[in-house]
Amino acid sequence: MSTEQAKQPDYLSYLMRVWRAPTDNGHTWRASLEEALTQEVHGFKDLQSLFTFLLAQTGQKGQQAGNGKRET
Repeated sequence: MSTEQAKQPDYLSYLMRVWRAPTDNGHTWRASLEEALTQEVHGFKDLQSLFTFLLAQTGQKGQQAGNGKRET
């Protein structure tokens, strides 16, 4: 097992909030995650940022959200 894999938690718990916010071009989805244990809140300007964060937290940094393929 690699050192990076050893650092990854086996369980993560968040309260997720998702809402539509107005922009100059219409609307976009925003999100926040609140860590259940620490109550730390992470804010995201779009869903892609949320997915990128979750992939990093689960040790899948090199994968694109939604299709499971690695980035090139």
